[in-house]
Amino acid sequence: MIITKTFTFLEDAHGITGWVQSGAPDCYNAGNGRLVAHDVLEHGETPDPSWEDELLALGAFVYIRGQTGYTHQWVEALSVDLERCLEFFAESDREITSKGVEVVPDKYVDNGTLEGIYTAVLKAKQRKGRWEARALGSKEEVPERVVSSIRNWVVAGFIDADRRFGDPYRALDLFKQIEEQADKYYKVADGEGGLWHVMEVSVDTDAHDVKVKYCDPFQEVFMKSEGTL
Repeated sequence: MIITKTFTFLEDAHGITGWVQSGAPDCYNAGNGRLVAHDVLEHGETPDPSWEDELLALGAFVYIRGQTGYTHQWVEALSVDLERCLEFFAESDREITSKGVEVVPDKYVDNGTLEGIYTAVLKAKQRKGRWEARALGSKEEVPERVVSSIRNWVVAGFIDADRRFGDPYRALDLFKQIEEQADKYYKVADGEGGLWHVMEVSVDTDAHDVKVKYCDPFQEVFMKSEGTL
């Protein structure tokens, strides 16, 4: 499988400067090499601002960075992102799309990881409930159907990542290569005040190969970094 995505060095809506995936909606955040690696490997091929897509990507995060130990406290990190998701669906008129996991999760997700995902969802729900009680004097809980759908979307993202990569540690190797090279060009662009500089990341998951191309469009300077493990 070959994945190719292009990023532009921009200032986002929050005033943060960094890499933003080309063609992404305005709500996307700019970031460093870790965000680039997340967008390349953990997200789908096309920028999608929906929370359902983000939940699938969070499942891939658990697959690549959680169970491998790259993110040490991944349950806590996941619960923080899920809390924002719960806030969106609590404050929005739109219902989360229901998601049924069509396969038996235990065949694809080990019990410890599955328990961690469930724990993260429950922690996010509890934190959101406490925040509402403090701020609004409300004890209304997030509907169970929303909690169940969120959990299932994350598990589905984990299973899809396993289908795409087959080995979380090989996927992590690719993630770290992308992160390292994108951070290198982040420093180049940031040091030169390089707004609108462009970087292309191409990954061949079968060959376990990452290629990163960096271009200063104003000086027509083109640099390429290649590496194969």
